[in-house]
Amino acid sequence: MGSNLAAANGNHVLMVTWRCYAVCMRTRLTLDPDVAREAKALTKDGRSLKQVINEALRLGLPQLRKVLASQIYRTAPHKMSLRRGHNLDNVAELLAQVEGEDER
Repeated sequence: MGSNLAAANGNHVLMVTWRCYAVCMRTRLTLDPDVAREAKALTKDGRSLKQVINEALRLGLPQLRKVLASQIYRTAPHKMSLRRGHNLDNVAELLAQVEGEDER
């Protein structure tokens, strides 16, 4: 996989090439200017931009997964039953009991 960072029209674009089973797929990511600056600054220690981006994603994606998992809404099941004297066999009668005879 190869990558390069180019600035076009003020946008920083990361071009990533994926190679898998002799098939080449190119993915284009547009980085915010502050993210591009941070990534480029981290390459000064000799790491390639590809290494910096991969490391950042490896560190960040599990954290993002945890945040997203914590935002999933779940309902707790509750055991429900009818009040004494009510019967589901006759729905019209049940509605009359619950809502009152005037609603019929």
